[in-house]
Amino acid sequence: MNYVKVTDSWILSPYSVARFRRDNPNVSFPKEIPESTLAEFGVFPITETVAPSGDVVEEATPALIDGVWVQQWTSRDYTTEEIVQNLMDRRASMIVTPRQARLALLSAGHISNIDIAIDALEEPTKSAVKIEWEYAVQIERISPWVQAMTTALSMTDEQVDELFDAAAQL
Repeated sequence: MNYVKVTDSWILSPYSVARFRRDNPNVSFPKEIPESTLAEFGVFPITETVAPSGDVVEEATPALIDGVWVQQWTSRDYTTEEIVQNLMDRRASMIVTPRQARLALLSAGHISNIDIAIDALEEPTKSAVKIEWEYAVQIERISPWVQAMTTALSMTDEQVDELFDAAAQL
């Protein structure tokens, strides 16, 4: 159970019975401390509530409602900056093996276009992408050569994301 510690000047939450014992080392308490004893020290149980939905949900300071301390929440949607950062973080974590990439490209009907797309690139990008395609031990979604191939294959970033998601399942 969660508790709140209340004084004249502040509210501390979450608070626990273990913390209460540490804060009062010179007082002997029974194994199960009655709520009335805790209340004498300004410690009260918090009535738990269901967290609301939202992108960012955080527990807020409990509120005293009708003589009972009730758990409170804040909830908000992601900001534009957070959405962009989450997408960048997700893409940075997308790493597959060449085998997975080739099988996903085959399944999506793009494998036959790879050599054509590489050949259509300008040097030195063409040579770099060819080396990466033939010898890479892993393929990273955010690598410059994957971006070059995204453009060369006329794919959207979302399509490439889906391709990496599919590849990761193989």
